[in-house]
Amino acid sequence: MRPKSSASTVSDGLAGVSAKGRNPLVLIPPGVKINAVKYQELVLDPIVRGLGKTMFNNRPFLFQPDGASAHTAKVKQQWLRNNIPDFISKEEWPPSSPDLNPMDFSLRSILETNACATSHKSIKSLKTSLSREWAKSRRKSCAPLSSPSPSG
Repeated sequence: MRPKSSASTVSDGLAGVSAKGRNPLVLIPPGVKINAVKYQELVLDPIVRGLGKTMFNNRPFLFQPDGASAHTAKVKQQWLRNNIPDFISKEEWPPSSPDLNPMDFSLRSILETNACATSHKSIKSLKTSLSREWAKSRRKSCAPLSSPSPSG
């Protein structure tokens, strides 16, 4: 996420959706570069590893990272093979696909538009607004983004 506001120094954010709901919003502090190590530290270990239990009640699920370099690093692809029963590897991932990247092509812009409707004078204000808007995004607004597209 790269919000357009006076407090745009929040460098990035990580979030995910599924038909079962959404995972916690992770806001990346200013100056922190999301490399493979930080991706594992901030997202894979604390959030993704437990999704099978917390969101899916120990049922199988398909994890779908995007093509960010931290996600496609060999060591992270191996981590996913070792820890997630089913995921889409970087070799299988089609680039720039709106149908397969709902966060990048839909929910992200809605979140940014709503959270940045007014200018923020501090990082804390921007983070509060982003977190509030993420919390307001309901399961029913996330579910269509993660459901298979109708064939036609």
